[in-house]
Amino acid sequence: MVEKNVTISWQGDLFANHSLAHVNRELALRLIDKGFAITFDPTEPDSLNPSDDPRFNRLKAIENLVLKLVDITIRHQWPPDFTPPMSGHFIMIQPWEFGSLPKNWIEPMNTVVDEVWVPSNYVKECYITSGVEAARIQVVPNGVDTSTLSPEAPPLYLKTAKGFRFLFVGGTIHRKGIDLLLGAYRTAFSVADDVCLVIKDMGGNSFYQGQTAQELIGRFQSDPQAPEIEYIDTDFSTNDMAGLYTACHCLVHPYRGEGFGLPIAETMACGLAPIVTGYGAALDFCPPEIAWLLPAIVEKLPVKKVGQLETVDYPWLAEPDFDLLVSMLRHVANNPEEVHRRGKAAAAFIRENYTWEHAARIADERLRAVAKRPVRRFAVNATDSYGGVRVIEAKKNALILVCDQADRLAQSGKVDQAIQLLLNQGIRANPDNPLLYVELTEILIRAGRYLDALEVLSEMPATVVEETKKEFEAVCYCALGEDRAARNAADQIVKQPRAQVVLGTLAARQGDLQLAESYFRQVITAAPNCGNGWLSLGMLLWGQGKQEDAWQAVKQAVVVDPLNTEAVSILGDMAERMDCQSTALQILSTTVQSYPDARHLALNHAKLLVQCNRNAEVLKACERFFVRFGVDAELLSLTQQFSSRVGTYDRLAEGGAASVSLCMIVKNEEGCLVRCLASVKSVVHELVVVDTGSSDRTVAIATAFGARLLHFSWNGSFSDARNYGLEQAKGAWILVLDADEVISLQDHKALLAATSAVEKPSAFSVVTRNYTTMVQAQGWTANDGSYPEEERADGWRPSWKVRLFSNDARFRFRGDVHEMVEASLREASVNIQHASFVVHHYGELDQDPVKLIDKKQHYFEIGMQKLDQYPDDMAAICELAVQAGELGRFEEAVGLWDRVLQHYPDYVEALFNKGYCLMGLQQYDEALAHSYRALELDPDHKEAAFNYGTCELYVGDPQEAIKKLVSLAEKYSDYPLLTAVLLVLYLAAGHAESAFVYLEKLKSSNYAVKDYVMARIHLLEKIGAFERARIVSEGILMLGSGLR
Repeated sequence: MVEKNVTISWQGDLFANHSLAHVNRELALRLIDKGFAITFDPTEPDSLNPSDDPRFNRLKAIENLVLKLVDITIRHQWPPDFTPPMSGHFIMIQPWEFGSLPKNWIEPMNTVVDEVWVPSNYVKECYITSGVEAARIQVVPNGVDTSTLSPEAPPLYLKTAKGFRFLFVGGTIHRKGIDLLLGAYRTAFSVADDVCLVIKDMGGNSFYQGQTAQELIGRFQSDPQAPEIEYIDTDFSTNDMAGLYTACHCLVHPYRGEGFGLPIAETMACGLAPIVTGYGAALDFCPPEIAWLLPAIVEKLPVKKVGQLETVDYPWLAEPDFDLLVSMLRHVANNPEEVHRRGKAAAAFIRENYTWEHAARIADERLRAVAKRPVRRFAVNATDSYGGVRVIEAKKNALILVCDQADRLAQSGKVDQAIQLLLNQGIRANPDNPLLYVELTEILIRAGRYLDALEVLSEMPATVVEETKKEFEAVCYCALGEDRAARNAADQIVKQPRAQVVLGTLAARQGDLQLAESYFRQVITAAPNCGNGWLSLGMLLWGQGKQEDAWQAVKQAVVVDPLNTEAVSILGDMAERMDCQSTALQILSTTVQSYPDARHLALNHAKLLVQCNRNAEVLKACERFFVRFGVDAELLSLTQQFSSRVGTYDRLAEGGAASVSLCMIVKNEEGCLVRCLASVKSVVHELVVVDTGSSDRTVAIATAFGARLLHFSWNGSFSDARNYGLEQAKGAWILVLDADEVISLQDHKALLAATSAVEKPSAFSVVTRNYTTMVQAQGWTANDGSYPEEERADGWRPSWKVRLFSNDARFRFRGDVHEMVEASLREASVNIQHASFVVHHYGELDQDPVKLIDKKQHYFEIGMQKLDQYPDDMAAICELAVQAGELGRFEEAVGLWDRVLQHYPDYVEALFNKGYCLMGLQQYDEALAHSYRALELDPDHKEAAFNYGTCELYVGDPQEAIKKLVSLAEKYSDYPLLTAVLLVLYLAAGHAESAFVYLEKLKSSNYAVKDYVMARIHLLEKIGAFERARIVSEGILMLGSGLR
């Protein structure tokens, strides 16, 4: 028991169906039993029914029970929130799966947080390596409820009748190795084997939404020759999970990164020994005598980022050995006695070492230790940006910023987002700050959500001025028609402007129009900037037939308070009735410039332009609105009507010999078409849009932009659809884009220059920046800020294709799927130049990643089927070959590159890529020959040089490779892979003293030297080059502690 009643505010999800909430519930319950007074402050609404488990009644009782001053705040949520609590010590529970930590975590963890609890020793080492003080990090492991999760749990009914059942539990995402498991399982077994893989997917509707491999698994199941899979994605209770575990025989979890791996421990508690990665978090509770440990190599990511989080060093993941996974699956399935023996030992190990009671005991010790120390951020000598006075100033500035952001969101119509911003980033961390409550109430009142505003008033702290509360009450009750409550509130603050507006409104409702007018005129005299006073007066005068006076008052209401949506709307109505649209337009044209985030101003301004027949401005204003605020149904209809009157967008005569026709094909592209058309409309001279069967608002959007809309009955051929558009295009040049692509405004001059400075016929190949979150993608390039408005994610993959070419009937697309125009251009001997502008492509960001892979697979397979139609189209073959390599279909990629090399035996990129694919197939002798030839043809090809050096290491002569690579490594000193391979080549050649020079170079750039060298040793052993592996290992020993 604790020495005193220590109070704890626990912040994070509570009744949710994911691991963070599960840990919060189990630890909190047991700490309550140990005498801690805990209140729970959930960060998200409940999504799990607390009544499912009687134990949760105690947690429900402390949910949202606010204690303003507590001894300790524990925060366990994603993303982490480093805002210091108002009082007491600050503990964060924060797992991490990617090795190197986010850079912006380090300072607050060293200065603001009193302790960071991590679930495993592996994560602790990651924190320390990243620069967090070692004393600050404590391992508080997760646990298992062995009273429910035990070998005695009744097995759950499964559909499978197979005798041996493997199990995978967790989100079916890349980090958890589901792709490795599916591939190994398919390699190890067939439909004839007496095995089934049971997959219990998790997080598909929360953390991993849009990332799971459900469709990939579905395709696997549809393969008649594949071994059986039973897929489950429904939510299970703890009892159901226990039954699932005991219904199976062996867990397989070839993860690449885990912070703990709770499902592994739970299955072990139920008597299943796991096959797991022999690296990382699970080694804490997966000893080799119990678990089958998969050897793995550590692979660094190419940039110091995870998603949008910049990391201290290069993040890393472990890559389990695929071949050994196949062997282990077969071994386990064929050795049931060993499986049973290890499973029995697994249950005993977890029961004795990893229950929630064990975890709570450690947490208890840590809490008592923390409570005895001074609060870190309140230390007298704290001078950092998170301590003392600077914290207070920073918080003040942060609060102002939060209010400003919330106001802008509300103006743009995103009221719910504004509310969440104020609650999560404002009030939650500063529950007594009056500014936040006032801002929240103002936003709700402007949005007409008066009941919600009254709820906020009931929770306002004492720091909010009482007069302000009464003013808000009067406004809300008046709007809701509760006249007595409104009068009661207004009478207490009769001198306040909005109170007088309320009293005037109440007088008008009772028929006393003279008194009402008196109140309204008092308001505009005493507070001429009170928009509601002017608006109420105008409405009163309008009802009395004094239209001109009413008009003047409503105009003033908008001038003094443009954000009053009701006033702006009424101004438009009055203008139409009084035929004063031009005056109203003049007012809104001014205010819309001052308030660019105000959706209602932009909308009414565009409507007035339509009414005033301002032909030159209407479409521009509507298009700006669609780009900034999304498509509004009423405005879209008005824009279509206007476009039908003025005709399609046609500047062809103006463009003359340099005129450009945008040609694109679309289907259900309403989510991105606006962005695309708006990005190029001003630089092209006509818009030719071919619709292939849209069922959304794509056609309406294209029409609103003035496009010449064509309808094409889909026949399965992208080329036919594109060529149909080309046949209708009238410009001298053709520009081809897809709906999920844009061209930056800063590149418009370059595009115009391309169409003006060359003789026709001509064509330009344009680099496409394919933005992606997959930093491992071949050719991935980090964003460099050169296109600040267009750059997305962390970086992009380049691809080249002809996008701009002369409008000539000879130039047509070929290929049903990966349609390209290059072949017809070359037949006409057209010189294809490189363009100086780029295309920005967002397709990979906008699509579900699993669906994207499926789409790529589908397109690749169709492309292969159709390739026979154009067997000599080298551009199409090269594109298919690259795609095959990206998909890991190395044998098919090699076959495609061979077709290229038959015609162009010295094509460097084909030689290089074929060598890369041969390395993927572990055919290093052939890979060596192709890489050598590529390097011979292009001595500066650093990627080919790296592949060549790697192959010489594995199957050739390291000394010969050293001779060829030393000068190139000096030339490309910023390319660490060449330096790394030279390091290992020197070690393999027995020259450790020379290797030391390259070691120092790599250390200076924080390269993961040890991981790289160990991976090379592992592969040397795998291919049977044991003597060379031994020499490299001895070289490592000679380098001693310098290797890390």
